[in-house]
Amino acid sequence: GPLFNQDCTDYFYTNYVTDAVDAGADIDAYFDVLADAGVKVLLINTNARKTNYKSAVWESFWDGYDPQAGDDHPFVKSLGSGDTAGYRRMIHSMMEIDRQGVDYPARVIARCRKRGVSPWISLRMNDVHFNDDLNHPFHGALWREEKYHRGGGGYYGRGLDYAHQEVRDLYRALIVESLERYDMDGLELDFMREPYLFRPGAEQEGRAILTQWIREMSALVRDAAEKRGHPILLGVRMPSHVEVALSWGLDAPAWAREGLIDLVVATPRWATLEYDMPLGEWRKRVGDRVALAGGLEVLYRPHPAVKGRFVTREEAVGAAVAVLSGGADSVYLFNYFQH
Repeated sequence: GPLFNQDCTDYFYTNYVTDAVDAGADIDAYFDVLADAGVKVLLINTNARKTNYKSAVWESFWDGYDPQAGDDHPFVKSLGSGDTAGYRRMIHSMMEIDRQGVDYPARVIARCRKRGVSPWISLRMNDVHFNDDLNHPFHGALWREEKYHRGGGGYYGRGLDYAHQEVRDLYRALIVESLERYDMDGLELDFMREPYLFRPGAEQEGRAILTQWIREMSALVRDAAEKRGHPILLGVRMPSHVEVALSWGLDAPAWAREGLIDLVVATPRWATLEYDMPLGEWRKRVGDRVALAGGLEVLYRPHPAVKGRFVTREEAVGAAVAVLSGGADSVYLFNYFQH
């Protein structure tokens, strides 16, 4: 059945949770829509540069926020000229859910179990939203330190450089916490948010670093599965073309050959969905033991000079047919928000 990635902020941004709202029941109702629609695997994204639950090892989105303060409060003032009201609504909802004693990912997982949906946790491995403003409260402390940035300028220049042990340790801590805290069926490492993990020109040197790190993360997943008494799968989200993934140091074919991963999602990144992804090449390179999914983005832009728009139902169906007829096992939806 279809795999659905639930963005870490969407529920909180579009559902204003106040003390007058039963947070647990509201979360249940929201995710019942997805279950009713036929989602069979739900990938619950819990982080960007902070977490949407009260983490013991990462900063949470609302750390430092005072809901009673005005827009001149330093936390809010640092939002700049963006959607201040929307951002405040989002983090207030996260804070209120936690205040009511509801652990958001755990509640969603429980609802999935009740509705026959397989729950996964999806972690964004290098999110760079709001990268042009390091004062924005979206960022955790480590992201503000220039020495950990991959450099090179442009949108991805302030992504983290995985050549630094401190960066790898940051994500390892989040993975360990996720595995210990949440009874998931699978863990996805989303390298499409974002795939630039090493300084420009150092990607092939970084490939060996990342592969060794994946070995260690795979061992953590297997250990957690043994403790839980049921399988926990490990998935990775990759660029739609194999050679692009390899050029960035993302050697998913090697990870598959070593038996380190169980799922590869080949997908475009945001700008448009693709109707002719080389899924046959992906299958040849990762083998038959690994499940292969083809990712659908929610935008359609048939030419770079054309303004993107949301896909129609018919266009999404066409892309899904192309994914399945191209050799993938499943269709994977990203950014298909309820609203």
